[in-house]
This record gives sequence, structure tokens and C-alpha cells, in this order.
Amino acid sequence: MELTSSNLNELRKLISLRLDPLIDGEVVLTDLPYHKNIGDILIWGGEIEYLKHRKIKCLSQTSFNTFNFPVLPDNVTILLHGGGNFGDLYRVCQDFRLKVIQTYPKNKIVMFPQSSYYRDMTLMRKDAQIFAQHKNLYLCARDRNTFSMMKETFSNHILLVPDMAFFLDCSMLRTLASSDNIEFQSKKVCWIKRKDTEYRSENEPILNTNLVVSDWPTFERTNASFWVLEKLLGIHRRIKFKCIHRVLGELIDYYAGNYIRPYAIKLGCQFINQFSEVISSRLHGMILALLLSKSVIYQDNISCKLSSFCNTWFTYDSDIIK
Repeated sequence: MELTSSNLNELRKLISLRLDPLIDGEVVLTDLPYHKNIGDILIWGGEIEYLKHRKIKCLSQTSFNTFNFPVLPDNVTILLHGGGNFGDLYRVCQDFRLKVIQTYPKNKIVMFPQSSYYRDMTLMRKDAQIFAQHKNLYLCARDRNTFSMMKETFSNHILLVPDMAFFLDCSMLRTLASSDNIEFQSKKVCWIKRKDTEYRSENEPILNTNLVVSDWPTFERTNASFWVLEKLLGIHRRIKFKCIHRVLGELIDYYAGNYIRPYAIKLGCQFINQFSEVISSRLHGMILALLLSKSVIYQDNISCKLSSFCNTWFTYDSDIIK
């Protein structure tokens, strides 16, 4: 069974219902994914589509590398990118959030939907103490496990919100998927097998001639566009002169937003579209396959965010995903 337009509209309505009252006026969007993970870039695409839908004026889009902590008027809302890096598994992202929260105590801050994972409960409580100092901070959880953890530990405003990738336009994704004459291999099944510390080896599919094993294509081979981005970021980190550092940062932001983001979304669509069925250990491999009307089976990661996500949003019909 496919994810129907009715199912998708319900998820989008929930996103709007929870976020519309919080986000208005002028905003800045930061902590964006200037890296090879297509899943994170799909979230970014959904966030931009949501802001366009609301006609929200976005003053800047930056990563944690290029955000230079400017002076912001108190009425500007700071939006933090969503994803699955809330906790201690990807500490650089959490440390950046902490710094933003401490630097802008008077601005409203909204974190787009995240999954959380902590191995160190002491560190989690320390984070909660710092977060608690900000009185206008909204944390969005994208699954019930994360929502429960945040409710128990964090004293901020906590909301349960679907992943922002569901705000992507399905017709646009299908157009991208079929462009450049990418061949559809009707009998092939893709196992999107992540190659990082989040991989969990239980319940691996049985290898056969119809099964293609691959992570996101950006992780499988060198890619010129991402190579350029990595080199620019490396130069940016080494520059000491503030003026040059700021100008290069703005160039990187422009390159990432206008070239990397649309390119990565297109690449992900074309990759998924080659197959009739997808088995995925990546959450957004699963989500993109659903948006492209593929048959999907998920394989959980170490934090169980795939099963938690599905048990939160797809309990009404277990045939949508297995």
C-alpha cells in the first residue's frame, strides 16, 4: 500500500497546526546540513517549502560553520534545523544549539522536529538545565519516544510534529526522479544500508541477485559538488580575518542553498526511483521512498528512531510500511 495524498495532507496539516502559531514575521534559519547526508538535505527542503507556503521572510540560511552570531532584533525568530542529532551522538550540533540559546535569550527560538538519543544521562540533565534558562524556546519532537523524553527532562515548550520532509512537493519529487533518463529497474530492490555508527546489524535482509546494497550515493563515491563544498568549508575554518571569513561564509551559504540543496534532492530522487522496493536503515531513505510511492520496509538503527517514527505516524494503517 502507498502513502496516499490524504495521508500526506494529514501530516502536513499537523505540521501547520503546531508550527503556524509559533512562526511569523522575520526569521533566520541555521544549523543547516552542509554535508553529504541527503536525508538531512530533504528536511532542509521541507523547511524551505514550509516557509514559502507561509510567506515567511527568511533573512538568512546558514550552517553552524557559517553562522557568525550577528546582532538580531528581539522580534526575529531563530529557527533551528530539524533532524536526528539532538543529544550526544552528534555533539557538535547540540553544542551549537546550546550556544545559540545562550547568546539570544530574548529571541523566540523554534527547533524544527528532531529525534533524540542520549547515552549519557548526566549530560542530558546538564543540557536541560541550560535549555531551561531560555523562556521562549520551543522544541519539536518528531516521534513519541523523543516527545516523552523531552517532556520528562526539559522544561521548555515541547510539541510533537511530523518530519519536515513531508512538506516537500510530491509532484516535484516525481519530476526530479524521472529526469535525465534514469532507468527504472522494475525487479530490483534497494537495501539502503547506512555506513556509520548508527547502523544496527540485526534483521539484515537475505542477499540475492535482485538486491542492490548501497548507502546514499553521496557516501558511495566522490562527488564534485560536495567536494567543492568541503574544500570551501575547510578554507573558511582556517581564515582568521573577520571580513574575509564573513564574505566567504556568505558565498558558501549561497552555494549550499542554490546548488547543493536542489542537486542533492534530485540525486536522492533519481537514486530511489531506480527500484521497485526499498529496504532502508535510513529514516529519510524510507520517507523519500514513501513520497515516491515505493513499497518500503524499514530496518531500525541503534536509537530505534525508524520504528519510533513509524509507530508515531503510521499506526492507522500498518500496510503503508513494514
